[in-house]
Amino acid sequence: SIKTASKLLLAMLIICPLMAMHMPILMDLRNGTCGMFGIYKLMYAIYQIIVSGLLPPILMSIFSILTIISLHQRHHTNQVRVKQSDQHLTRLVIVEVIVNVVTAIPYSANLLYGALTYFVTNKSTQRLEIESFITFIAQFMIYFVGVIPFYLFFLISRGFRKEFIGILVNFYYKHILRRVQVVPRHGPQINHRQITQSRL
Repeated sequence: SIKTASKLLLAMLIICPLMAMHMPILMDLRNGTCGMFGIYKLMYAIYQIIVSGLLPPILMSIFSILTIISLHQRHHTNQVRVKQSDQHLTRLVIVEVIVNVVTAIPYSANLLYGALTYFVTNKSTQRLEIESFITFIAQFMIYFVGVIPFYLFFLISRGFRKEFIGILVNFYYKHILRRVQVVPRHGPQINHRQITQSRL
């Protein structure tokens, strides 16, 4: 329900900053660079693997399975439209879980690799450049996961497309067309000289 979702959203706005409070406390400034050094780099990698790599896909998979089971337990054998909407919802949920799992695995693996090889000092320049590039790609994927479901939903679900286009059309008619003022051509003649004199 919307009420439950609103409560969970407010709870996450409080819990997430508290979970990341260790970052401003344990991060260090060395040689003009602010970063993670020593054992904290390994601790941060483990923390990110759990928080970003494991928990979201696991929780999404659990709740997606529960959602699909709940949809199949509905008794609407004669309601074709409801069946179609349930099929669309099931498809969207499965796609979102797959996207989260696929994006979380490279990010978690890269974090673990970086932590385990942190104390290796004889890395070549080429290896450092490759590691930096892989880190950039992994971070980009984990940030991109916030927007990619919209485009996937738009491509695979006709109902989602129709609803989204309907929202845009309603917004256009309600907020844009109302601002347009239609002035009739054949109206009372305005005496500009009288207006100028009255202003003076």
